[in-house]
Amino acid sequence: MIKNTKLPPKNFDLLKQRLLSHGDKLSPTAYRVAVFINENRATVLASSAADLAASLGTSDATVVRTVQALGFSGIPEMKQELATSLQRPATPAADMGRTLSDIGGDTDKAIDHACRSRRVIAAWPRPQRAHQGSSDASSSR
Repeated sequence: MIKNTKLPPKNFDLLKQRLLSHGDKLSPTAYRVAVFINENRATVLASSAADLAASLGTSDATVVRTVQALGFSGIPEMKQELATSLQRPATPAADMGRTLSDIGGDTDKAIDHACRSRRVIAAWPRPQRAHQGSSDASSSR
């Protein structure tokens, strides 16, 4: 006998849903890791926990604990969800539709979430990039 299992809608985003429902329970560092994962899915798929930790200035243990705090058993399960989510169309309208669907259509909550994400991203330290070319070339001008 086949069970009648309800599949999530095509625009359902499990990672985003978990970030919305668990985000307020995360430490500031864990929240920063979770937002980075959510907003850099393709990069995360190609990265190890240690790579992500180095990019974010935290430990690989923090990355793993954050993934687990979001309800995933570990990095492999989260990466499977990321791969699935990247197969869905990504347009601003589809993203907004998913966000509103994830939070039950509450536009005030969606705006608050977007503002909080922007504040977290703005607070991230920016890596210092080495200048290309020799310093002699710039000093001769």
